[in-house]
Amino acid sequence: MKGVGYDIRELDPFDDHLIISFSSKDASPYENHIKIMWSDFRKAIIEKFPAAPGVPKNIEKFISNSLSIERYQVTPELIDRVRNGSWNARDNDGDSKQRDAMAAKGY
Repeated sequence: MKGVGYDIRELDPFDDHLIISFSSKDASPYENHIKIMWSDFRKAIIEKFPAAPGVPKNIEKFISNSLSIERYQVTPELIDRVRNGSWNARDNDGDSKQRDAMAAKGY
């Protein structure tokens, strides 16, 4: 083959190992096919995105303004209630309204 200008090299198609976990409980073979496709396209897609902006310099200002843009105020009291588990959208009408407002905005 080299005599007629072809440079043949053996390639093992199984050298590339997929880093995908398949479950035996997958509902459809299409799900596994999509996982394989995503594995192939992921790097090319990530290259198209800009670099992450990183951590803001003024974290306090960032936190205080993060949701207030949508006129939703995150207060220290709300953060404490969520942190200690006393926030309850099922039994507390005020918490339920907050959850609905965040859901309407896509949070």
